[in-house]
Amino acid sequence: MKILHLLSGCDSGGIEVLCRNIVRLSKYENHVALLFSGGMIADDMEKNGSTIIRLYNYGRKQRYQKLLELAQKEQYSDIVVHHEGVGTYSYFLYLHKKYKSAKYIKYLHMSYEEKYMFTGSKLQNILHKYLLGKTIKAADTLIAVSEFVKKSYVSKYPIADTKTIVIYNGTELSNITGNELNDSINSKENIPVRLLYVGRLTEVKGIIYLLEAVKSLVDNNIKTELTLVGNGDKRDYYESYVRENGLQEFIHFEGVQNDVSAYYRSHDLFIYPSIWNEAFGISIIEAMSYGMVCIASSVGGIPEIIEDGRDGFLVNPGDSKAIEDAVRRYMVLDNKTKMKSSALKKVIKFDIKNTVGETDAIF
Repeated sequence: MKILHLLSGCDSGGIEVLCRNIVRLSKYENHVALLFSGGMIADDMEKNGSTIIRLYNYGRKQRYQKLLELAQKEQYSDIVVHHEGVGTYSYFLYLHKKYKSAKYIKYLHMSYEEKYMFTGSKLQNILHKYLLGKTIKAADTLIAVSEFVKKSYVSKYPIADTKTIVIYNGTELSNITGNELNDSINSKENIPVRLLYVGRLTEVKGIIYLLEAVKSLVDNNIKTELTLVGNGDKRDYYESYVRENGLQEFIHFEGVQNDVSAYYRSHDLFIYPSIWNEAFGISIIEAMSYGMVCIASSVGGIPEIIEDGRDGFLVNPGDSKAIEDAVRRYMVLDNKTKMKSSALKKVIKFDIKNTVGETDAIF
């Protein structure tokens, strides 16, 4: 069996990392077709022998024909579309019409939230909604990355319950064991408390509320350091906020990093302050796999990962005071190691091998 994955690009992000893991760990042969751009992860996959088809090197009309020729030549048994958007839907629907030998699958990587899904002009949004509806109808199977995501689409479209399968995103578990965990910031000599965020620097991720929380902690003489790993269209704005408030000593921007394991190992708390309905939260389970305690917004699929007060903390979205209070709650915990151990046990459920095995079962 051969499976073809359709992506708009493959630079960085949870979707791209998942595809890389599927290609690497699946028992079947998986190929990736890039429709509009390449990227760092695609380059890395290609160097390691994965089949990457760069259709964006062709003109728009020629791209359709090349995609069909590819499907006919390779005789794909399954076609999977990952990214959202008019363009990706169009190519998926074109193949669905012209190539009848495959099972068609749509991966639901984000929850149905019109405010964030449809951000173009009125005409673009009408087209986007129309093609999304056609794609959902055309797909033989829908894979949702959380129960929340599944419910968000079922509430909007007439989807048979048996058509949608929930497969949680997964991560490669670290080799951290419970014996390596410790209370870290229990003693004064280990202060400042080290906070970490890994992800896109965009408005919907709620970074501004995290920066405000750190400012308040610093203003109240609680020594705090925050490291932000990632990039995005709001990075300049957040860096300006840091400069204007004299926080350069306490807040550090690291940009996109191909390997973030060292950051997970060297920080105390992982913060994920998203203000939209996150489909899942791949960075959260990555952090938990290193025994990190996570403070995250209680939105979307995140409560399916974190049990508040047991293996992490859930806070209201858009509330910097709630983030600050959660940091303080963690700092005064008598037994931080117990919470870290709970996080480490919880994340076993999200082993990437389970994710890929469940995905293979659908092909």
